[in-house]
Amino acid sequence: MNASGHSKNLGTFLLMWVCICVSYTLLAQALKTIRVGIAVALWEGVGSFLIAVISMVWLQEPFSLLKGLGLMLALAGILLLHADEIRRP
Repeated sequence: MNASGHSKNLGTFLLMWVCICVSYTLLAQALKTIRVGIAVALWEGVGSFLIAVISMVWLQEPFSLLKGLGLMLALAGILLLHADEIRRP
């Protein structure tokens, strides 16, 4: 949260909105072929995973064994949901 509201750069603000629009557009495209529950779960899971990893790499948030385990479990859940979606006709 420290880096979120302190930028006065219009480019950063616009980039954020472009990313949000792209994210929702891709979710809408996914909903054409994937069930809603699975699509939203994957969208949220992948987003949360990426935010956590990026915050540790880019914002130097501390890494702990518990946080690493949580990320691995989240990734495993995402992969299992995806595998089940592929397996179903």
